[in-house]
Amino acid sequence: MPVDRIARLYEGLTLKERAVLAFGYLTELNFQEVERILATVPRKVYRMLDNDHTRWADGLRRMALFFGMEHWRFQAKSLAASGFLMHMYNKPDVSEEEDERVGVCFDAWGVWETRLMTMDVALEAVCAKHKVDAAAIRRYCDIEGPYQALGPGAVDPKLLEEMTTAYDGLLQGWE
Repeated sequence: MPVDRIARLYEGLTLKERAVLAFGYLTELNFQEVERILATVPRKVYRMLDNDHTRWADGLRRMALFFGMEHWRFQAKSLAASGFLMHMYNKPDVSEEEDERVGVCFDAWGVWETRLMTMDVALEAVCAKHKVDAAAIRRYCDIEGPYQALGPGAVDPKLLEEMTTAYDGLLQGWE
């Protein structure tokens, strides 16, 4: 077999230089040169965890991250509404316009409390279905639970279905 002198020149390049050169040839659709370069790149054999285990662990992590982000987002909104309510409650003179805002904030506080309760119930349902410890999911997110409503929150059936579906979707292939 004849010696490929051009390929031997590629061996003198760094891996980064070969990658840049191969990319340039790829954009020119010069597949012969791309193959020559790739033939000089060292091959490595990797060992890794079982793919199913990794997929399941990633699903748990995704679900926990989603739960945590939504929990803390809802919690911040609930606290903002309740903080305004406390401020207005301690104010000696409340105008009619401010009194209207209090009603809006009270309603908003109820909405966020409902969402917090509902997402926690959805988490419990999905975790029970898949035999996952819901407390571990909460610990991952630094959340104490289960959530106890401070206000007029109640579970919203429509949101419960949406959240359950979302959590299940993040645990793809757990059936």
